[in-house]
Amino acid sequence: MHTDLHSEILIKASIDPAAIYNANGTKTGAIIDTQGYESLEFALIAGVITDGTWTSGIYGSNDSGMAGEVQLSGNNIIGADLTFAITDDSVVKREGVNIAAAGFRYYRQKATQAAATTGGFLCGIAILARPRFAPTTSP
Repeated sequence: MHTDLHSEILIKASIDPAAIYNANGTKTGAIIDTQGYESLEFALIAGVITDGTWTSGIYGSNDSGMAGEVQLSGNNIIGADLTFAITDDSVVKREGVNIAAAGFRYYRQKATQAAATTGGFLCGIAILARPRFAPTTSP
């Protein structure tokens, strides 16, 4: 067993950093394969938000292309779906996946923008932890 955090986690890009202007749509994150890991945490990082709101959700599937994906809720997530508003510039928020309860192999995060005319900046990461074999390999 390794005692340093670096050997025990793998960080992947989920939602690429981007300026999102008045799209009022959904930004879909990368598909995260949890094979070999027992824990998954998603974090969203806000840049400047000029108006509107962002709400995130986590989706799971056993299909590598996310066919038949299901939005997680209840005891499948740790924390609550994340919401960002105009007062959340440079704020980081996170929510976890209860992989054992959800029972899926693949997950992704989606962030939906609403009531925006100028938008803002947002990005996300996925943190895989509790690997079956450590140290983890860096991408």
